[in-house]
Amino acid sequence: MVGLFYLLTLYGALRYWTAGDEPARVGWLLFATTACLAGMASKEVMVTAPVVVLLFERAFVAGSLRQALRQSWPLYVGLALGWTLLFALNQSGPRSGTAGFRLGVSPLAYWCTESKALLLYLKLVVWPWPLVIHYDMPYLDTFAAAWPWVLPALLLAMASLYLLWRNTIAGFVAAAIWLILSPTLVVPIITEVAVERRMYLPLAALCALAVAGGYFVLGKMWPRNIASTDGLSGPRAGALAAATIAVVAVAGAYGMLDARRMVAYESPLGLWQDALRNQPHNPVILASYGTFLIHAGRAEEAVGALAEAAKSPRPEVANAMLHMNLGTALALSGRVDESIPAFREAIRLQYDHPEDVYRNLGILLVKAGRAEEGLRELEESLRLQPDSPPTFDYMGLALIELNRPREAVARLKHAVRLAPDVPKLHYHLGRALAADQQPRQAVSEFEMTLRLQPDYREATRELGRALVESQQPTAAIGPLQKAVKAEPEDAALHYDLGRALAGAGRPREAIAEFQLAAKHGQRSSSLYRSYGQALLQLGRASEAAAQFDLASAQEPDDAETHFAAAKAHAQSFDANKAIASAESALRIAQEKGLSALAAEIESWLADFRKRQAGR
Repeated sequence: MVGLFYLLTLYGALRYWTAGDEPARVGWLLFATTACLAGMASKEVMVTAPVVVLLFERAFVAGSLRQALRQSWPLYVGLALGWTLLFALNQSGPRSGTAGFRLGVSPLAYWCTESKALLLYLKLVVWPWPLVIHYDMPYLDTFAAAWPWVLPALLLAMASLYLLWRNTIAGFVAAAIWLILSPTLVVPIITEVAVERRMYLPLAALCALAVAGGYFVLGKMWPRNIASTDGLSGPRAGALAAATIAVVAVAGAYGMLDARRMVAYESPLGLWQDALRNQPHNPVILASYGTFLIHAGRAEEAVGALAEAAKSPRPEVANAMLHMNLGTALALSGRVDESIPAFREAIRLQYDHPEDVYRNLGILLVKAGRAEEGLRELEESLRLQPDSPPTFDYMGLALIELNRPREAVARLKHAVRLAPDVPKLHYHLGRALAADQQPRQAVSEFEMTLRLQPDYREATRELGRALVESQQPTAAIGPLQKAVKAEPEDAALHYDLGRALAGAGRPREAIAEFQLAAKHGQRSSSLYRSYGQALLQLGRASEAAAQFDLASAQEPDDAETHFAAAKAHAQSFDANKAIASAESALRIAQEKGLSALAAEIESWLADFRKRQAGR
């Protein structure tokens, strides 16, 4: 943007000088002023544009600075308004953390280092390889280290001043290059000592000089023929052909370099990989490379790059963001304990959004099964950012883990109010309601989840379970069959579908699902009880009794299971086992103080013994 507005300012000024009448001059004056203001609002380097325009007029139009100011003063008043805008935009110090003379960098060391950066830019103009998205250039803080770069830069500066004093075209071009680069050459910028993009606009000046200079040289060589359409013959034609071939060859070589360079820009990760090949120990490149490795799902590799970057003593590199990313990479690699210090360091270094650090740390701990610790971090995040749906969401999950479903419901309801169109929030609220023994309300949340995201697999299975728990077995069959179709080897799903079928009066199909559940590894007492109940519905009492015995073996202290086994044994005419199971059930019920159940068992046992005595 600043390059566009810089050139438009120069173009508007040129049209202002060559306008044929006063209205046109006023129009181009407004055009140039507007472009200059837009440039000042884009980037600080635009500060030099009015001076470059003045030097342009001196070189090509007026012949002297005095004459230029005398005849075009309205133009320079308009361009100077841009300085006022630039000053106003920088009053709040938007770059105070990365640019300025109070950031611990010696101005002399920075200026010496920029002489090396300048020569790098000029070298890349001639041969643009290798190009690196970020250059690691240590400060030249001693004379011995600086003089090989400072001396050539001073000679270039002196030559430029001489050519400018002589008011030559080359002098104007050299001055324009120095002026455009001057903000970054003079003002310390700790994050980027050398950056290729700073040379883009100066490179336009150099290209113009090369084209015009080449034309000038050809004109000197063939003064009568260079602008003629009659063509050339003899030695001159051969020389021109050779020159043309040379130019095309150079352009072709640059074109191939350009094509090769563009390969690096196919992906962010590829760009940083390319940079790392050229500067393998550059901490900024390592930090950026590690960050993109996280996005690419390669957390283990990211840890190495980020940990290496974190060793840098430079505060602009080993900053809060780096430690935040390092903690994230460690967490994604399953190294939870190692990630916590990295997150803590990000907070200590005053990460711009500490609530994000606390939230990420809390989420990480919840996912790692450390819900109590995670809940504390999430509460701190909530204190800093009171209306964050993700924070409420994971607080709800932590509370579910801690078996505090009532509190989880309250947190998740708040999350849903803040973000009612997020399917995951409705799903988690449904889980909390189901855990809080509110299956009907859970059904509503799971149904809402599926309205928002029909392919939400987990919501489909939980909807089926909630419908079973809310005594709607027929309605539960459809969702559970869909879930089983998606996950045919999930034992728990077969069990839930079996319960729904049994509740809907379809015991044969239920038994088939219970058998599949057992085949796929389900061995719970609840499966055996449900299996037994379905067998009883079909009159297969002896098989049912065997299932209840398996359930009793798994839950020896459950009075109801023993009582169910007693009833099944009674129906299969095994009186001894029926009495033994009933006596076990009675004892357990009495020990646990279940008086109503104990009375029921005692009455059933007395009646059963009486019937047996009558036989």
